[in-house]
Amino acid sequence: MKEQDYKQPNFYHFSQDSIEIVDYLCERFKDRGDLKVLDLCAGSGVVGIEFCLKYKKISKVIFLEKQIEFIKNLEFNIQNYIPNKLSQIINVDFQDFSTEELFDLVICNPPFYLKGSARVSPSNKKNICHFMSEKEMTSLFDLFESLKSRGAEVWFLGRPNLDYIRRLESIGRIHLVKDLGKTAIFSV
Repeated sequence: MKEQDYKQPNFYHFSQDSIEIVDYLCERFKDRGDLKVLDLCAGSGVVGIEFCLKYKKISKVIFLEKQIEFIKNLEFNIQNYIPNKLSQIINVDFQDFSTEELFDLVICNPPFYLKGSARVSPSNKKNICHFMSEKEMTSLFDLFESLKSRGAEVWFLGRPNLDYIRRLESIGRIHLVKDLGKTAIFSV
């Protein structure tokens, strides 16, 4: 299936790994029934929308994105590609996200780098997409654990060569399941 021509802000473009995590999860979940999905750090919705288009058996998908600059693009993409799916957009930082909803699947393409660990862009909007603080990283993995403890399978993209990823892997908090080259698919 050809990926859609997604509307995105001019400071960001999704990468092929967004499609690869979807393809991996569609294969993994192929024998499951309807799923309630959370697309965490959703951006323009590429991961969640592609999953809806390819998996088909989605009871509901929630897109969580903190940057307001992505929301109009996300709304456009949902209307154009999955208008008949039950979906919801939540424009909030994951650190402030709280829900009683139970999810079957959480998919996340978070900022890869810790602040101070790589070269920054002159664009603050782009930096928000690529960097998080140590506190934000801790909050994200705490949220992953919380969602997992309530029954969700949690999958995310990351860079296996980064120190915090290696540290989390070494203590068994995450597991590399598929190497994609520079990035990889991890489970929590």
